[in-house]
Amino acid sequence: MIVKISKRANKKLQEFNKREWLKADKEHYRQVLDWKKIPYTLVAYERKEIVGTVGFYIEVGVSYVLGHSLLQKKNGVRESEKNSWKR
Repeated sequence: MIVKISKRANKKLQEFNKREWLKADKEHYRQVLDWKKIPYTLVAYERKEIVGTVGFYIEVGVSYVLGHSLLQKKNGVRESEKNSWKR
């Protein structure tokens, strides 16, 4: 066996991956699954003003949170707090 590092996927490699992953999905899950990532953003409102957001995507029924931002009131003044995570 010879192992090579490929910096990009050529047509043969893409066909191989599609064929083999379909077999693996059928063996493991007993069906072919849709592995597309679908992005979403939840927006939180308070009196018609946006006070926060959560970004995430769903892949095969599992949600992965990308990050969030939240406006908080401190002494009657809104301050922004932003957090994000990297996988």
